[in-house]
Amino acid sequence: DAMSDIYREILVCYDVEGDKRRSRLFDALKDIGLRPIQKSVFWGDVTAAEFKAIQREFLRLLDPKMDRALVVNAHLRDAAARNAFGYAAADFPPMADHHVL
Repeated sequence: DAMSDIYREILVCYDVEGDKRRSRLFDALKDIGLRPIQKSVFWGDVTAAEFKAIQREFLRLLDPKMDRALVVNAHLRDAAARNAFGYAAADFPPMADHHVL
């Protein structure tokens, strides 16, 4: 599938001390198109460029002495029905079609 060649499903987790930095990171991740699934956990599909944008936001917003953040490849759509507590498959919807204009 061509879409799966362009996008990859990821999970972003962070522990940010400062309220201002945490709010800015939250907003940046939402702007990139990720969904908050817990207080400091985001999920979604990203392109390589969006992945690099997340890395740039980490460098721009986070204090390396106090904050922690990571991005991992995820397969939550596949696992939600059998390995999740408090989540349903509908919480991890199929990737929306993206159209080039």
